[in-house]
Amino acid sequence: MALFSERYGYLNPREVIIREEITEPILNSILNWLEVFYTKNAFKFGDFNRDKIEKHIWMFFMNKRADLFYNSGEFIKKYWLDTNIAWYKKLDLI
Repeated sequence: MALFSERYGYLNPREVIIREEITEPILNSILNWLEVFYTKNAFKFGDFNRDKIEKHIWMFFMNKRADLFYNSGEFIKKYWLDTNIAWYKKLDLI
């Protein structure tokens, strides 16, 4: 469903679509969600808790060895802020 601002012509949907970069508002939205993710221990998705989700991302998305996993609590955030990583690779994580 389109947002109110799109339905009534206040915002052109083309302005919010990602094209060759992640805009600052989109990056801020993702980082804000990550902030909630890291500050709430209540996150559970079935049998997965935050630690299991992070380890899964570490091993299967970042293709790193399980025995080298460190639970710094913010390696995903560091991934998003790394300017050497292409914008489309960051969206692959989502």
